[in-house]
Amino acid sequence: MKNIKHFFSQENIDNTLSGGISKQIMLLACSTIIVLVMGWLLMFISTETGSERKDLLWHTYLIFADPGCLQETGFNHFLAVIVSLSGSIMLSGILISTISNIMERRVDAIRTGKVTYKNTKNHYVIIGFNEMAISLIKELYQEIKKKQPDNCNPNSNIQILLMSSQETESIIHTLQAQLNKEEEKIIKVYFGNIESEEELKRLNIHLAQEVYIIGEKDEYGRDSKNIGCVHKVSKLRAENATTIPMPVYVQFDRISSYSNIQKFKLQNKKEEKLTNIFFRPFNFYENWARSLWSLYNIDKEDSEGPKSILHYPPLDYRPILINQAGNAEDTHYVHLVIAGFNKMGRALLLEALRICHYANYNDDLPTDQRIRTVITLVDKNMDEMKNYFKAQFPYIESQIDDIKIEYRNDDICSPEMRKDLEIWSKDKQRIMTIAICISEPDMSLSLGLNLPPSIYENEVRVLIRQELHTDLGKLIDEDNEKFKHIRIFGMLNQGIQKNMLQDTLATYINQYYECKYCNNHPKCKAQQKMHCIFSKDNRKKECYIKQLYELKDKNDILYKNLHECASHSWIKLDEIMRWANRYQLDAYPVYCRALGYNIVKSKFSNSYAFSIKERKEIIKALPILMRMEKHRWNAERSIEGWRYGEKKDSQFQTHPLIMPFSQLIKQNPQEATKDKDVIKNLPYLLALGGFHIEKLT
Repeated sequence: MKNIKHFFSQENIDNTLSGGISKQIMLLACSTIIVLVMGWLLMFISTETGSERKDLLWHTYLIFADPGCLQETGFNHFLAVIVSLSGSIMLSGILISTISNIMERRVDAIRTGKVTYKNTKNHYVIIGFNEMAISLIKELYQEIKKKQPDNCNPNSNIQILLMSSQETESIIHTLQAQLNKEEEKIIKVYFGNIESEEELKRLNIHLAQEVYIIGEKDEYGRDSKNIGCVHKVSKLRAENATTIPMPVYVQFDRISSYSNIQKFKLQNKKEEKLTNIFFRPFNFYENWARSLWSLYNIDKEDSEGPKSILHYPPLDYRPILINQAGNAEDTHYVHLVIAGFNKMGRALLLEALRICHYANYNDDLPTDQRIRTVITLVDKNMDEMKNYFKAQFPYIESQIDDIKIEYRNDDICSPEMRKDLEIWSKDKQRIMTIAICISEPDMSLSLGLNLPPSIYENEVRVLIRQELHTDLGKLIDEDNEKFKHIRIFGMLNQGIQKNMLQDTLATYINQYYECKYCNNHPKCKAQQKMHCIFSKDNRKKECYIKQLYELKDKNDILYKNLHECASHSWIKLDEIMRWANRYQLDAYPVYCRALGYNIVKSKFSNSYAFSIKERKEIIKALPILMRMEKHRWNAERSIEGWRYGEKKDSQFQTHPLIMPFSQLIKQNPQEATKDKDVIKNLPYLLALGGFHIEKLT
């Protein structure tokens, strides 16, 4: 009786009505059965003869379910009316109300993101919702479409689950406004908290393909919360017994947080490395900086839009060449001016420090005769900002010899600054680029279009940061007159490139290093065979790169083995070494332009044969290329916080090889030429990643 009393209490009824569908149906069924049984008992008591009691339950049910059966005689008409009325209330009123309530609650649950699809598997998960979400969804949709070209529809078994603590309806409206119908169909929006493990369980993470933790828009402590979420995802992933680590891509908003996370190994509470996930951090601003000047800029070359609007000129758009004799006598130098030392400005600076190492810098010459890259940073609050920046990156000025950094506490609009820009633009030795990174979009656009006239007359390249690619931005991209060398960049909806996150080419570079120093380990046979195909000494112009692509296109077992071997080694690699491979890759376009080549995406119809003559050009230029690579490595290590020390110490980040190339070649020539084979075989490595080189026009 106590349980029955509790079951029909006001509190329990309220909880049931506001609870799930099963509870509401159970309440309705129990109530219906109890009312029916009570009606039968009353009819039973009022019936005197045994013959009338025969099939009484059935007759009671008929009266309960159908008021038309009241015409039956032999029963107490008063009780029959009560039973019939009770049936009308239960089966007509309450039943319809319950069904209506269930449907309304279901619709409301979908609208508010509280529905859970328990059978979802082999899906993508996005945790958080911010400016990058749209770009990410579009990238994932294209990947799903490639995997299932005929099944990318609402019934597809590959979906995207997006969880956010923001209002679900608002997110759905945003998605509807910026995605097409096909992209919308594969997305399910959940409402949930990134810090709640219980909420994250709803995403079936243990059955997912990939997870993207991007955090909530303008959320305080977003980077810290994203790291905490990584550990929860790893814990939930442990439910799956698979040995293949699941990729977990994590956005870090602050450049400082992003730089710091590259120095650490992600571990659990037992100080064990997280082995069931593959942790891949990224930063929106660095992604854009790498998209501007690295191989990922080349990947954008075929994007839709007028004048290849997503393709950006390199900083050495007038290449600093190595001549046929293997010397670099060019006296031009790169000058990058960054206006606005905010997150984007800092990301551009750091990327420039990694790649701006050119052939004509010679540290054998006296200091005053060396040709150095110049980077000028302009900000009204530079005096306040530069101390913090220098404290975070204390060795970039003392250990990066071939780049000069100028800090200007000034306004890009000031008469003094405009006068300097005008003088610089007229200097024929400067290869000048101006990047406007002002936070205010309208002001940034106005500044970029109203620089001194000599900037446009002398064809200085100008980059203007815009959060959205507006109609005005499109007009600028289409202009072929005064503003033909202006490009819009930094758009929020283009902050993610899936191919950049996957690091395919970086994995092959790492594998090449491993196979070079592994003493012919069996796992390297695929790499050696693939390299043999490419480097066969044949004086005829055989399409070696085409051979590689045919292997890749046919899913040849050799290529498959190479890919699996490279991926396995990459996963086991320490995070800091992964970044070393990624950043080395960013400088490859600079090396190729120094040789007089462009890197382009390969197409079977345009296969390029790397001839013996061109191979000899690389070999002849190797001493200069080695010097360029050494200065690049010094810069990369210095940015990561390493400093010179007599012994290598990974804990305190000291390294005996952080020194000028000319000094290293005298002290340790073997270490100075350690990267010789990798640089010499650039065309081969590029071919594995889907690129080839063509002579500059």
